[in-house]
Amino acid sequence: MRSGWTWLLLGWLMLAASARAEPEPLRVEVVSSSFVLPGRIARLDALGVPAGVRFRQRVVDPAATPPADWPTGADLVLLDTPRPTDVEQVMSVVAGPLQNGKVPWLRVGGGAPASGHLPAEVARRIAGYYGNGGEANIRTLAAYLQAWRSGAGTDGLPQPQVLPATGYSTRGS
Repeated sequence: MRSGWTWLLLGWLMLAASARAEPEPLRVEVVSSSFVLPGRIARLDALGVPAGVRFRQRVVDPAATPPADWPTGADLVLLDTPRPTDVEQVMSVVAGPLQNGKVPWLRVGGGAPASGHLPAEVARRIAGYYGNGGEANIRTLAAYLQAWRSGAGTDGLPQPQVLPATGYSTRGS
């Protein structure tokens, strides 16, 4: 019987140690209209996973309201609004909860970026990485978000790579 208790205690300690070993991933909720395809968010998620950042999409319907506790559970809300009509559609649904909540948020696309509960420099960097897209920017965005969340310095991370104003682009995300 004593041996059974020893194994049970050992198993419990191993579970407790493994639970502490992996930190909770940083959760980014990307809110958009149906214009932003799910494949884009899946690609963002695949690029963010190695850095411990998970991207999830919430497609808003102008006739619906988000859950009462929304955006609880997200560490950051990114409003992906490529066109002015997307800005109107998304903001008509989420403006109230974002303004009244405490979760940091950033709107990218459809006009000048806007944000709440974020320092201006942090908002500028996130908008630069996300808005310019591309694999390098998204990988750096994930590293930047982790460094920002942990309070580690972000000065060593590269600035966003700006896409050329003209030419051909094969954005990776």
